[in-house]
This record gives sequence, structure tokens and C-alpha cells, in this order.
Amino acid sequence: MLDINNLPSEYRLIKTFPNYFGPQKLMHIIEGKDSLIFFNESKLNEAQQAFLKKSVIQSTFSLPLSSLDWVVDVIENGFMKLPSEGGLSADTRHVKNSFDRQELKVRFSPNCLAEGEKGITLINLSIPDDVSSYTELQLPYVSLLAQGILAELKRIAQNYKNA
Repeated sequence: MLDINNLPSEYRLIKTFPNYFGPQKLMHIIEGKDSLIFFNESKLNEAQQAFLKKSVIQSTFSLPLSSLDWVVDVIENGFMKLPSEGGLSADTRHVKNSFDRQELKVRFSPNCLAEGEKGITLINLSIPDDVSSYTELQLPYVSLLAQGILAELKRIAQNYKNA
């Protein structure tokens, strides 16, 4: 697991966002040479700490930087627009693509981190985690828009294209 305070030289902390659904949660966006990493930290309350025997839960999600323009386009022009505005059809729930030998899926989530909270789930089918054969990251629309996560992803994608 990455140490956010002591990143290797090939990684750069881009931005840290508080989690919209809990003040004890942070999401760090880290750029590597070829990948973008979302590093999540959740501070546990006393009961959770006693049960789990740790004070913080950490998770990572990564995707190739080469995929970021596609991911932003699917989110912004596919799922965030109505079909009448050029968005994906109402029955489309996910879109898949491969970049740098990694299979990615962007999925619409009607209950993203909270009941009735619309958002996007990013899935990397090529990188397993401790419990499943893939990794995923949930991003509610409120976080993407109000917190500026989508704008930050667009900025990083543009910088990658210009490099």
C-alpha cells in the first residue's frame, strides 16, 4: 500500500478530496508515469477499531492514464446526458474498453455509496483486490461535480494528451 506522506519519486500527489459522504474519509489522486491512482483512506470509529484491530482502512484503484480521456467522455457525454442530448440509451448500464492491456468498465450506479445517490463505478477488470478478481471505485455525481473531481480528471487527461 502506498504511503501518501512518502511517495516514491515516480508518483506525484495531484489532489486530495474529502469524501462527500463522511468527514473521516479522504480520496487522494496520485499520478504515476503511466497510471492514475485513487488512494482512499477511511478513519474508523472506536467500535470499528476495536472490531477490526486497526484505525484506518485503505484501498487503491488505478487505471492507465491513456484511458482517462475515454473515461471522462463516457461519464460526461454518455451517462450524464439524456439520450435526447446525445447520451447513452436509458438501458445502457455499462461501457467497456481496453487500454494498455487493462480491461476497464464504466458503470452507471443508481445507488452509489448511498441509497438513491446516482453516480459512476469505475472497474478495472485486470487488477484484483483482496476479495475479488477486480477493483472498483464509486464516484457519486455530487462528488464528480460539486467537489470538482470530474474537472480534475479532465485537466489530468488534457495534460496527458499534451505531454
